[in-house]
Amino acid sequence: MMKKVFPSLAALLLACGLASMPAIVHAASLESEIELLRADLKTEKMDLVKQVVKVDGAKADAFWPLYRKYQLELDAIGDKRIAMIKDYAANYTTMTDEKANALVKQALDLQSERTGLLKKYSKDFSKVLGAIDTARLLQLEYLVMALIDVQVGAELPLVTKPTASQ
Repeated sequence: MMKKVFPSLAALLLACGLASMPAIVHAASLESEIELLRADLKTEKMDLVKQVVKVDGAKADAFWPLYRKYQLELDAIGDKRIAMIKDYAANYTTMTDEKANALVKQALDLQSERTGLLKKYSKDFSKVLGAIDTARLLQLEYLVMALIDVQVGAELPLVTKPTASQ
């Protein structure tokens, strides 16, 4: 099953245009571009979840509202991450130790929030889906998050100390 899903995950990132992030970063309509990418990503991710977690009837009636609630909370964490990336970009050329420390703390806190969210919802998912389907769902969630993290991380320049001329 996962062997079939992995190529879909790679296609998901390409289809959503994450590989073209540098062009988007300079776009005047950054907000609308981000929202379009996120909408495409959510649609493709939902299709993957449907492939991995096959539910119907009463099980589906219990699962999908729960999953949508989880996704809304995950989106809120994503909003914070986007704001952090914008803050990083705004301060990139004038980075101070204080700002770098604040960004590191924020990044670690967001990572903890994501993990906490999965931990919180895994109990509810398990009640609805059972342990094995929940494990498969969490594997997919971690794969999607990891692929996005790698893509975003590869597009962001490493922190540098500002030079005297900046």
